[in-house]
Amino acid sequence: MGFDRLAGRAAAFLRDAAALALAFMMVLTCADLVLRWTIDKPIFGAFELVTLGLVTAVFLGLPDVFAREGHITVNVLDEIMPRAVVRGVRVVGAVASLAFVALVGVYMVKPAGDALAFGDQTMDLAMPVIWFWVPVFCGVIASVVVCIAVAVRSLRRGGSA
Repeated sequence: MGFDRLAGRAAAFLRDAAALALAFMMVLTCADLVLRWTIDKPIFGAFELVTLGLVTAVFLGLPDVFAREGHITVNVLDEIMPRAVVRGVRVVGAVASLAFVALVGVYMVKPAGDALAFGDQTMDLAMPVIWFWVPVFCGVIASVVVCIAVAVRSLRRGGSA
């Protein structure tokens, strides 16, 4: 199994985990609202759990977007530029995505380390804040791996989709 295919499968697995986090957020929010409206008893800590679900959904879903090259693009100049230039722009875009995600990962290490070192906790549930960083780093690391696969694929194919 090639590196590109393995990265794609890992991204799809994380996408499914992100979908579960999204479903969890929806169910929790609906249950919280129903309980609040019917018996005036909201779910304690629902906001923190929804926040954790949101972080999980966003960062675990990101590698699949990179793998499918599913970012929003505006192809205004693609029709008038030579194909070789368009291919070169795609390769540059893949490498730029890799650099961006790697920088995001590097700049997240210190705040996550601070949260761990200081034992930061959430307000209501007293959950360690480091648990919010786990899906962030899983998603960023997977995104870096997927971006490498996409950049290699773009170089091999000359940038064609």
